[in-house]
Amino acid sequence: MTLGLVKWSDLHPWVSPYVVPKLQRLRDLVLAANEQLNLTRITEESAFIEKHVLDSLLGLEGIGESESWVDVGAGGGFPGLVIAIARSDFPVLLVEAVQKKARFLEDTAEALGLHNVQVTAERAEDAARSRRETFTRASARAIGSLALCLEYTLPFVKEGGEAVLYRGPEDAEAEDALAQKIAPQLGGGVPRMKEHTLPSGDRRRIVFIPKVAPTPDRFPRRTGAASKRPLGP
Repeated sequence: MTLGLVKWSDLHPWVSPYVVPKLQRLRDLVLAANEQLNLTRITEESAFIEKHVLDSLLGLEGIGESESWVDVGAGGGFPGLVIAIARSDFPVLLVEAVQKKARFLEDTAEALGLHNVQVTAERAEDAARSRRETFTRASARAIGSLALCLEYTLPFVKEGGEAVLYRGPEDAEAEDALAQKIAPQLGGGVPRMKEHTLPSGDRRRIVFIPKVAPTPDRFPRRTGAASKRPLGP
């Protein structure tokens, strides 16, 4: 790839060429709704491909067959809608508490013909209680601290699955140490981290936390507790 100039064709190592038009259409729909919903500040095409689409695809590493995915705090559809487009063979649930954004996700999934997508307009805590340990993968991207993301994702994941957390390069060592201490409280195992450098030079980390035991019934805690009193070592 040319530094900083990412094209749609550059996605072919990650996705089949036939899905690229849907990813292009996704960008059109996001930008059309952006003024009203404030979905993204990244609107230039090359940056959008790199920082939203390619970035979302990084979480698919190691994904197999017969999977199921839940994206917590789905927002503008990253990574959830990108995952659903790239892998139409498994179901994807998008959890978004803001009603207008949830409606956008529903309308966009319908416009793209994504029959594998469901959307729920709920808080993560409420959605996790009714769907606990149902999915093989649960993702969170740009919704808050590592401790918050762990408490919001791991209760969704069945044993043998994993949480997939999209993180930046900041405080990597401290976050990695914290993940190793917090994850066992939620039924998680030893995290593994994969670092990536995007074509622009921006760095990303994907934190994969395997689910090795049931999440205790007290998690997730009541609405708002995870943000007000995050889990610690």
